[in-house]
Amino acid sequence: GSPAARVLVVDDEAHIREVVQYALAKDGLAVETAGDGEAALARVAQGDIDLLVLDVLMPELDGLGLLAKLQELKLPVPVIVMSAYVDLDTAIEALKLGAVDYVSKPFRADEVLLKIRMAEERLRLHEERERLAHLPRLAGGHEFLRELMRERGRHVSGVRRRCQRREQHREGQSL
Repeated sequence: GSPAARVLVVDDEAHIREVVQYALAKDGLAVETAGDGEAALARVAQGDIDLLVLDVLMPELDGLGLLAKLQELKLPVPVIVMSAYVDLDTAIEALKLGAVDYVSKPFRADEVLLKIRMAEERLRLHEERERLAHLPRLAGGHEFLRELMRERGRHVSGVRRRCQRREQHREGQSL
């Protein structure tokens, strides 16, 4: 199968990092952790993180600040934001800054896992759509396909006419 998704769990509370890391690793994900936004930014910049699970409230560079930096630096990594303080404005701001989902603490591990799997599927579908979007251009666009079909049609018509002529010739011989 495909390699396990590499998830970075970012929270200033060690026990939260450990609980989330354990739950996700148990489900087969490759999990790393970071204790603050700066460490997370440095790790994401290395380029092989597939998804972030990110706490909003952290000292120094908080979750929203990190989201803004990721956008600014054009580091497109899906982010699931988590917070103990369910504040609709914060959730909306996180989504505007590019987060793909939001989970409130305390949460169940399977809830986070489900959101990760959904984010992976959205990413896979997006990549597939991007890949398919280039196919018509590679083939010369729809005009190429229309011409191919016209050519096939002419070929089939020619074969059909030859078959009809043979059939008429045979009928003429049998009379």
